[in-house]
Amino acid sequence: MLSGLVIVCVLCVVGTQAANELQLGKICHDLIFIYELSYRENYWRGIFRADKIRDPSKARITLRFSAPARVSLESDKDGSLLAGEDAFHLSFSKKNDGSYRSRFRVQGRPGGQLPTLAALYVNGVEVCKNENTQVETRPSPTVSAPAASVPVNVGNRRPTVNVGNQRPTTLSCGKRIILGNALITNGSPSKRGDWPWHAAIYHVDLGSWQYKCGGTLISSRIILTAGHCVTEDRNQIVAERIVVRLGQFQLIGDSNIQEFRVYKVIRHEDYSPSNLKNDIAIIKLGTEVAFNEYIQPACLWDKSSIDLSAIVNKEGYVVGFGFNEEELLSNVLSQAILPVVSFSTCLESNRAYFGDVLTDKNFCAGYRNGTSVCNGDSGGGMFFKIKDIYRLRGIVSQSVARDDKKLCDPKHYAVFTDCAQYLDWIESNSN
Repeated sequence: MLSGLVIVCVLCVVGTQAANELQLGKICHDLIFIYELSYRENYWRGIFRADKIRDPSKARITLRFSAPARVSLESDKDGSLLAGEDAFHLSFSKKNDGSYRSRFRVQGRPGGQLPTLAALYVNGVEVCKNENTQVETRPSPTVSAPAASVPVNVGNRRPTVNVGNQRPTTLSCGKRIILGNALITNGSPSKRGDWPWHAAIYHVDLGSWQYKCGGTLISSRIILTAGHCVTEDRNQIVAERIVVRLGQFQLIGDSNIQEFRVYKVIRHEDYSPSNLKNDIAIIKLGTEVAFNEYIQPACLWDKSSIDLSAIVNKEGYVVGFGFNEEELLSNVLSQAILPVVSFSTCLESNRAYFGDVLTDKNFCAGYRNGTSVCNGDSGGGMFFKIKDIYRLRGIVSQSVARDDKKLCDPKHYAVFTDCAQYLDWIESNSN
């Protein structure tokens, strides 16, 4: 994996900059140098001088723009970029000369406002803002026409594999190799190696990698996830557009991971995109996993005990990179403990919503007190520890959305696909 500077480019309108019309030259205390600009084509190119920041390999940068924008790296050799729901996450690699300077492009909407820099934060501290982005100008050279641009340009980069100790262990399931992390608190960050079966699922579009969902590794080639995690515009997406990462503890700047292309996607044949019934899918990896202390499979549920009543009022473990209290994707794999509630309890809590989605093949869990799964947790598992073995029982499927935006409302129960009701389907489609 590439290590280096991390940038989060939040795409939101924070005001105009008419008074500070963008020009060629230095801005933001010389952290950025604009070397190409076109108001007609609504774009600009700059160099981010990250070597001016103390310890740039660990710095976390937030850029805010005055208008909606697309941000891309000029070269895949400068690092990699991940597109989120409303942000771009960039990791810049260290150059041979020891510098962290990287060229990037900011493209505005056709006919829209030029997206100028409105604010820049380093590790949460604002170092320059709207009124301080005045430019140190120089004589203007000819401004060239823009090249073709895509939201995130990572080229045709082959997935980087960093697997550490790749000696395969004896294939078992549901056991942590790294011990000593028994204490779990709700909504807290996990520790590396706590959940070695958790998978991070990305969608790839025109070179842009976007984190989409979680999943669970159940064998050397099989990932279980939610059906809606492999769906776009009601259609199943092709396997070539999915990348799976295993051993991932941080969304940005992580190591000890393995990346996989996907051989085949199998969404349940009765999946309903309207109400997410039968919300389950299998992802078959293109190559086998090399198991190590950070990557292990979870166990499926015991076929002899699939009745839901056995887990009602019992607490299960859920993990994911879902949105946190700040409405941003968590950079560290988070964990929580949620109790399973009965069908009637869930239904009566919000009959208008749950009346259309509950079946005999899903269940509800949660506290309704602010601790819940959220956007980005979809597809991840709910696990129960039975005789020191972690078994997968649920897949995060859906939750009630807030009235003001398309984010989860943690004051309602969340719905999980009941994997125990699909064991025969999983077995027949995993061969």
